[in-house]
Amino acid sequence: MMRDPEERLAELAYAARAGRNALRCRIEWQGVGYPTYTAGQRRGKIRFGPFGRDLLVSALLLGEPEFSRDALRFVAAAMGRRTDASSGEEPGRGIDELRDVVLRGRSTRCNALEVSPLFVIVADLYAEMVRDEATLLEIQGALRAAFNFVTRHMMRNGLFVEDAALCGGTRYALRSMYWKDSFLPVRDDPVYPVSYTLAHVQGIAALRSACSLSWRLGESWDLGIDALTTEAIEKLASQLWDPDAGRPWIAVDQRGPTGGASLDALHMLAFLSAGDLPASCVKRIEQQAEDRATPYGFRTYAPGQLHYDNYTYHYSSVWPFEQVIAQGADRHGLRLLLEVSFRIVDALEEVGFVELSCWNAQLGLEGPGAGADPGYDLELWTTCVPSALQ
Repeated sequence: MMRDPEERLAELAYAARAGRNALRCRIEWQGVGYPTYTAGQRRGKIRFGPFGRDLLVSALLLGEPEFSRDALRFVAAAMGRRTDASSGEEPGRGIDELRDVVLRGRSTRCNALEVSPLFVIVADLYAEMVRDEATLLEIQGALRAAFNFVTRHMMRNGLFVEDAALCGGTRYALRSMYWKDSFLPVRDDPVYPVSYTLAHVQGIAALRSACSLSWRLGESWDLGIDALTTEAIEKLASQLWDPDAGRPWIAVDQRGPTGGASLDALHMLAFLSAGDLPASCVKRIEQQAEDRATPYGFRTYAPGQLHYDNYTYHYSSVWPFEQVIAQGADRHGLRLLLEVSFRIVDALEEVGFVELSCWNAQLGLEGPGAGADPGYDLELWTTCVPSALQ
């Protein structure tokens, strides 16, 4: 007998809250204590501290005012204030991870392009959820800096770009500066500036959120935003779209585009409004999605491509949080994508709130312990997935 989907999600959401509570922590930052959450655990032990991206994505998924407030306050407190080539810090750049992890002689602390856009987006949603003038006043300076960061990285030609020169450097500790931060296919390092299509779309959403926030905070951010947003949307279809393959490029740098059948094409729908992409492009995204579908949701990268391996961290696995595409699919009327993304419920029931899992027809579903990097066996943003799907 098939169980009611809402009942299954309710049970998962209840269990997820207990897992999320296990990740609660308090961080002292410049003499002030901030309640927040670590990114995850492995075998009951904290592996890393808080990540700005993870906190903000989790806030988007949960839609809970208290969680959003705590995430916003911590990210605002840790917001970049100076230029530092060794860490990637810039004024208004959101923190990647609290720890100083050194790779290739540089720190990863500020190695994430999309944290600042996500910060603006979550602040706007928070302001719609509750009337909390005290928190908005507390984070207003950080919001202003984050907005300036977004426009600074987009003003050149309408593409939201990453460019190490803006922090005084030539490269970063990480080889890729959006959430798939291990590497880009066929690139050791991008030739900067580079535009990651998913991050570009998040930049568009941040401009719209800044316009909404502007009147609440008495700012003038709305001046000129419409023209910049229109230009950025046009560039999505003209410069970040592969016309031959009928899908967005993963990224475009100074050497040219990086292509591939990536889940970024579906993920970005959650940040786009209906009509941003031509209907023909949205239809192609839906038609091609089957090559990333599994019995447990969508995987990050289609089999048979360069760098694909069943246990590759960012280029094959099923990440539960990425099933947020269900939200974008619903907005764009793509019911088939909703059905596949909802299959993640089966995975959560089988392997729990893990960072990622792997699936193939011979071995089935494998959670933590599979492959070279098992990931977290309790992951913050995965604990938010049941609430996002309810």
